[in-house]
Parts: sequence; C-alpha cells; structure tokens
Amino acid sequence: MLSASVCLFSACSMLTPKTAESVNKLVATEQYEQAITLYGKIPATEQEKIDIKSLQQAQGKYLNKLLQQAKTLQKKHRFYDAEDTLEQGQKNLPSSSEIQQAIAALNTARTSYNDKYQQQHDTVYANFLAAEAPILEKLLASQGQERSFKKHYQAQAKARLEHAQIIGQQGLTSLDAGFIKTATHQLKLAEQLQSDEQWQSALNAIKKKTYRKRSQKEHKREQQQNRNKRQKAQALADQQAQQQAQVNKLKLSFEKQLSATNIIGAQKILEDIKRKDDKKHETQWIDTHNKKLETLISAQLATDLHQGQSYYSNGLIGKAIDTWKNAQTYAPNNSELKEHIRRAETFQARYKELNAK
Repeated sequence: MLSASVCLFSACSMLTPKTAESVNKLVATEQYEQAITLYGKIPATEQEKIDIKSLQQAQGKYLNKLLQQAKTLQKKHRFYDAEDTLEQGQKNLPSSSEIQQAIAALNTARTSYNDKYQQQHDTVYANFLAAEAPILEKLLASQGQERSFKKHYQAQAKARLEHAQIIGQQGLTSLDAGFIKTATHQLKLAEQLQSDEQWQSALNAIKKKTYRKRSQKEHKREQQQNRNKRQKAQALADQQAQQQAQVNKLKLSFEKQLSATNIIGAQKILEDIKRKDDKKHETQWIDTHNKKLETLISAQLATDLHQGQSYYSNGLIGKAIDTWKNAQTYAPNNSELKEHIRRAETFQARYKELNAK
C-alpha cells in the first residue's frame, strides 16, 4: 500500500453507515478524491466526525509517494511498472494534474529509451550483415544453384541495402551533431554494407578535417529549438491528458444518469463525449453504452406510450398529450408518438368545438 493508515475520526465519534463510515471505507482503499467529494455531501453532523485536514494531508502524502515510486521505476527503465503505478494513482486521483504530467513525462522517456535501443539494435544487426557478406560470397560458387541458399542470399542482400541507408543516415546525423567518432564508425559500416557517394563524401570530409564544427551560436539556437519542440510536445501531452480526464468524468456522469433513468441527461453527456473524443479512442465504449441507452429509451418509450394510451382511454386527453410530448424530448423522431399526438389533438380540438356550440 502506498499510503499509511490514517485516523480520520476523533476518539469519541461513532461511525454511522453510509455517512462518515463511507468516507473511511474510501480512504481504506486509497480513493482519496472520492472520499473528499463524499465528505462535502454528507450532513454537517457527520462531517464533524471526520478530520478533513488529516484526510487532505493523507492525499498529499499518497500522491508524493506514488510519484516518487513511479520516478524510481522510470530511472530503472521499468516503464510498464511505472505506468501501472501511475494508472492506479489516476484511478484514485482522476483530477490530479501532477499524475497527468508524470504520465506524459513517462511516455517521453520511454520513447527516447526505445529510440536509443533501436539504434543499438540496428548497429548490431548491421555488423552481423557486414560480417556475413564475404561468407555468402564464398558459398555462392558452390551452393548458388540451391533454391534455399539463393533465397537467403537475395534476402540478405536486400537487408544490407536497407541497413546501409539506416546506419548511413544515423552517421550523417551524428556528424551534424559534432559526434565525429560515432559518425566515423557509422559511416564506415554503411559504406561496408553498400557503397554510396554520400558516405564516402562525409568520410573524406572527416579525414581531411574540412568538416566545420557548429559555432556556439548555432549550437545554442539548435538547443533552443529542441527546447521549444519539447515544450510543445509536453503542452500537447498535457492537453490530451486533461481532455482524457474530462472524458473519464463524463463517462462516470453518464453511468449515473443511466442508473437514474435520466435519458435526456444521458443523451447530452454521450454527445459531449463524442465531441471530445476527436482521436476516436472511446469508440468501443461509446458504441457499447449507446446500445444501453437505446435499450433504456425503448423501455421508457413503451412505458410512456402505454401510460398515454391509458389516459386517453379514460378521457384524460390533456394528460395523454402531455405524456406523449414529454416522451418526444428523448424520442423526437418516433412515428408512433407523432401519430398518437396528432389523433389526440384532433380529437381535443373537435371536442372543444362541439362544447363551444
């Protein structure tokens, strides 16, 4: 458990079901945000039994310990464990901007680490291809007609060509960054895999010491550009995390509206979720819950149609019309409702006309 046990109640207080006790149960499962929200909804007499300052302090300690634990895991390159830790924290503190920022930073660190690992993998495989090439050439004379060897020979030739481009481009990037030793190794390896004028020209420039190092001013300008890129990426990640948090809140609200049979409220929230889900991450959730909503609408519509018909049969024409029109607020295009309302209003108008005579 990330947080220590916190005593939220005074020694003389008595817990009562579904009030102060409910808050304590949420704290026991580290759901601090929900606990604080619930605290604001319970009666004042129950709030007096809770030490709200201790609760808020416990939430702060829980958040700090969780962030530290995730940071330690990240330093050890245990990115998935760190992600699990932060996701659990996000469930308990869904509105925490610190957790959202930590998740964005984790994703950036993981991408950087994976890029570095991929470059190492490319270099190792390129070395293997370069070492294998002369062996394949020797075997070509004796096994060149064999189908399996010919297939392997052609596949490896293609792989050498592809990796020459990969390693060569990495070499040019290293050279531009001023990493001469790394660039030399990468360009020589690319040239060994597949001779190319680009690699030869860069190697000659290094050999003749004609490659001009970047000036301090250029270096600072590039550093600033990189900082700006990182800041933009961070801002975008923060915006996406905030938008996802809003969607998560809306999803909870939708479930509550659905449970309360508030069809209009549920429809509005579902439309909000659709608008905010511009990346289409929630498509499956939307489809599933849209079906639930349609099922609820069908059941409620059947109830309202029957209730309106009952009013109509008993001569309560006005109540029948009101019931059916109320149903139109959540099922505006239902043809059966429209027909019932049309007939009832026609009957009502004729009845009033007869009474007027």
